[in-house]
Amino acid sequence: MHGEKTVSRPALLVHRAEAFVEDRIDDLSLTVADIARASGVSIRALKSAFQEHRDTTPMAYLREIRLKQARECLLNSAAGDTVTVTDIALAHGFFHLGRFAQLYKQHFDEAPSDTLRARHRRTAR
Repeated sequence: MHGEKTVSRPALLVHRAEAFVEDRIDDLSLTVADIARASGVSIRALKSAFQEHRDTTPMAYLREIRLKQARECLLNSAAGDTVTVTDIALAHGFFHLGRFAQLYKQHFDEAPSDTLRARHRRTAR
């Protein structure tokens, strides 16, 4: 038993839930109830495990992953692309565009439109 690390039950539960979320990240209808059901626990137990192990909620975790994916799309769009911030936000489950812009700015310290414009300036050269 020397040197072995034990993994807490909340950590195991969170890892299981994270794997489920990552496998179904494109499912824009994914709910905390779906994640709890797939993890074999109640919504309350899932939220508690996330709070204890990640200091966040399951939906905040999902939102963070989707924000990162949206940023990747903004960063990887080419100058000739006709993709818009709205297209990318909607494709990643953000249906309230003002809230998306607010969350994006909080998370990445710039507006999504600035990310898109900066990327287009770099690829146009």
